[in-house]
Amino acid sequence: MKHIRQYIRQILLTEAANTADLLPDDVFIVIDGRRWAKQQADEIAIFYAVKDDTWKSGFKPANSLVSGEIELVQIYPRQYGDCGGALKVGWSEAHPGWGPLLYDVAI
Repeated sequence: MKHIRQYIRQILLTEAANTADLLPDDVFIVIDGRRWAKQQADEIAIFYAVKDDTWKSGFKPANSLVSGEIELVQIYPRQYGDCGGALKVGWSEAHPGWGPLLYDVAI
């Protein structure tokens, strides 16, 4: 068990998330707030997009190396109680290394 913990620590220390300064010049992060028509719940999409491109949410690669999206949805008070308008991650998807930056923006 001790060896497994050491191995996991080693992986966590060697894995590094990409940062905003590593984004290509033509790629930026979009924060798109909108209404979810079916549920009438607040929804926010945070995703990578290419400059001067028509951007819409969806897992569309911003370029060949950078893509990803996080969708935040409102927590339903009937289901979980009063959460003060908090949001939770509905789903997320990203190319390896690019997801943590989107989570940082979301937080």
